[in-house]
Amino acid sequence: MVDEKQEKHNFHAVIPWHKLEKHFRKMEKAVIAKLRRAKDDTDFRFCQGQLDLLDKLMNLPEALTLAEEDDKEKGS
Repeated sequence: MVDEKQEKHNFHAVIPWHKLEKHFRKMEKAVIAKLRRAKDDTDFRFCQGQLDLLDKLMNLPEALTLAEEDDKEKGS
Protein backbone atom coordinates (compact mmCIF):
# COMPACT_ATOMS: atom_id res chain seq x y z
CA MET A 1 0.00 0.00 0.00
CA VAL A 2 1.05 3.54 -0.65
CA ASP A 3 1.84 5.57 2.41
CA GLU A 4 -1.00 8.08 2.86
CA LYS A 5 1.32 10.62 4.42
CA GLN A 6 3.45 10.69 1.31
CA GLU A 7 4.62 14.19 0.50
CA LYS A 8 2.40 15.96 -2.02
CA HIS A 9 3.60 18.52 -4.51
CA ASN A 10 2.77 22.07 -3.57
CA PHE A 11 2.03 23.81 -6.85
CA HIS A 12 1.28 27.04 -5.00
CA ALA A 13 4.75 27.32 -3.48
CA VAL A 14 6.47 30.66 -3.77
CA ILE A 15 9.49 30.60 -6.06
CA PRO A 16 12.27 32.96 -4.94
CA TRP A 17 12.63 35.91 -7.30
CA HIS A 18 16.36 35.37 -7.88
CA LYS A 19 15.64 31.90 -9.29
CA LEU A 20 12.93 33.24 -11.60
CA GLU A 21 15.18 36.08 -12.71
CA LYS A 22 17.97 33.61 -13.53
CA HIS A 23 15.53 31.53 -15.59
CA PHE A 24 14.24 34.63 -17.42
CA ARG A 25 17.80 35.69 -18.27
CA LYS A 26 18.51 32.24 -19.78
CA MET A 27 15.31 32.49 -21.80
CA GLU A 28 16.26 36.00 -22.92
CA LYS A 29 19.64 34.79 -24.21
CA ALA A 30 17.94 31.98 -26.13
CA VAL A 31 15.42 34.37 -27.70
CA ILE A 32 18.18 36.80 -28.69
CA ALA A 33 20.05 33.93 -30.35
CA LYS A 34 16.86 33.02 -32.28
CA LEU A 35 16.37 36.67 -33.18
CA ARG A 36 19.82 36.80 -34.74
CA ARG A 37 18.98 33.75 -36.87
CA ALA A 38 15.51 34.99 -37.89
CA LYS A 39 15.05 34.49 -41.61
CA ASP A 40 11.84 36.35 -42.24
CA ASP A 41 9.72 39.11 -40.79
CA THR A 42 7.35 36.70 -39.03
CA ASP A 43 10.15 35.07 -37.04
CA PHE A 44 11.59 38.48 -36.23
CA ARG A 45 8.27 39.83 -34.92
CA PHE A 46 7.64 36.65 -32.90
CA CYS A 47 11.04 36.94 -31.22
CA GLN A 48 10.44 40.64 -30.55
CA GLY A 49 7.16 39.74 -28.87
CA GLN A 50 8.91 37.17 -26.69
CA LEU A 51 11.56 39.71 -25.70
CA ASP A 52 8.85 42.24 -24.88
CA LEU A 53 7.08 39.73 -22.64
CA LEU A 54 10.32 38.77 -20.90
CA ASP A 55 11.09 42.44 -20.31
CA LYS A 56 7.69 42.94 -18.68
CA LEU A 57 8.19 39.85 -16.50
CA MET A 58 11.64 41.07 -15.42
CA ASN A 59 10.12 44.39 -14.34
CA LEU A 60 7.25 42.73 -12.47
CA PRO A 61 8.61 43.19 -8.89
CA GLU A 62 9.09 46.91 -9.50
CA ALA A 63 5.59 47.21 -10.96
CA LEU A 64 4.09 45.37 -7.98
CA THR A 65 5.95 47.62 -5.55
CA LEU A 66 4.68 50.73 -7.34
CA ALA A 67 1.12 49.35 -7.32
CA GLU A 68 1.34 48.72 -3.56
CA GLU A 69 2.57 52.29 -3.01
CA ASP A 70 -0.34 53.63 -5.09
CA ASP A 71 -2.80 51.59 -3.01
CA LYS A 72 -1.33 53.00 0.20
CA GLU A 73 -1.64 56.56 -1.12
CA LYS A 74 -5.27 56.02 -2.11
CA GLY A 75 -6.07 54.50 1.27
CA SER A 76 -4.75 57.46 3.28
